[in-house]
Amino acid sequence: MISGQSQSIWIRGSFGAQVAITALLCAATLSCVQPGEMRTISSVVGYRDADSVSVIMEMHSGDLSIEGGADSLLNCKFRFNVEGWEPYLNYAVQRGSGKLVLRQGRVTDLVLGETHNEWDLTMGGSVPTRLSVNLGSGSCAIHPAGLNLQHLQIEFGSGNCFLDLGGEWKKVMSAEITCGVGELVVALPPELTVVLRSDQVLSGLRSTDFSPLENGGWVSAGGDPEDAVVVLQLNTGLGEVEFLRSDTLEGSPDRVGPGGRPDR
Repeated sequence: MISGQSQSIWIRGSFGAQVAITALLCAATLSCVQPGEMRTISSVVGYRDADSVSVIMEMHSGDLSIEGGADSLLNCKFRFNVEGWEPYLNYAVQRGSGKLVLRQGRVTDLVLGETHNEWDLTMGGSVPTRLSVNLGSGSCAIHPAGLNLQHLQIEFGSGNCFLDLGGEWKKVMSAEITCGVGELVVALPPELTVVLRSDQVLSGLRSTDFSPLENGGWVSAGGDPEDAVVVLQLNTGLGEVEFLRSDTLEGSPDRVGPGGRPDR
């Protein structure tokens, strides 16, 4: 920890200009920390006789990956190099209803240097699940097929989010996505019927695979809204939204590539 000193930080702006920012760091008011060695923490959370589960995930900065395939409720691997970012994880079951909270630790000090924060999470699909993901900035890749999701809620401020809806769906899932100034990429298998709704004008929507509905919203091309497997409510700020056919992607990427697009 560094405190009680003055430090100048130089930043090269997008127009090639250099801006000198002088931060007065004194022990009584503000201190700063530097990233340390990379730490890796792994954990496994069982269902503990839960009949249904609510999962809340909050990451204020970093890279997040979520997919199915676990035998337990949650298998997680965390990698980070800021001590205060160690995740908080709590799970409790009451009357057959489980609630899991996973939250990134916060530091009040100014962090200087190259930081890393990665969550690789694998979830099970044994019981009905409601999943809420809140990402402040960074990137996230979510593959919800096989998770037995009743509802999926994603909110991210800036950065990139890749949602892969490929895989086998046995039940109807509702989803709500709110994105600020980032880019959202959704991969759709051609056989999946999706109904898309939004209360806003989707100026950033780029897709040729949706048809407008008479009562508002859109349905994936060739699909019947009565057969919809995913009903998606989309709320956007200044970000962009793109829908891709999953059969055009090579492999099953678990990380968004440059510009928020899946690696192809």
